[in-house]
Amino acid sequence: MYLMLTTRPDLSVSVNFFSRFQSNATDLHWNDLKRILRYIKGTLNYDLFYQRGNHNRKTLLGYVDTDWAGGADRKSTSGFLFQVLWATRQITVALSCTEAEYVSLANAAT
Repeated sequence: MYLMLTTRPDLSVSVNFFSRFQSNATDLHWNDLKRILRYIKGTLNYDLFYQRGNHNRKTLLGYVDTDWAGGADRKSTSGFLFQVLWATRQITVALSCTEAEYVSLANAAT
């Protein structure tokens, strides 16, 4: 998991999703897993490239988004983007879409 997060952040959402079903996988999950493996095979030569920017610039640009109560347990999923995208299931149950967005914003800021 650590190697995937540091070298292949494009796989983090898929790995997170499929890790929920590793003890009770169905044929549908296996077919989707094969699709992910084909994606990995087709992108083995892709590289992460970080370009040096203007270091005098002091503006931090980021984006946040969330779904409201999208999980079966009514927990929302947050995502934020600065240089690398990261998403995680919120530990609280939001009572509104706005609250879920604010929780996502707070998580991105910390």
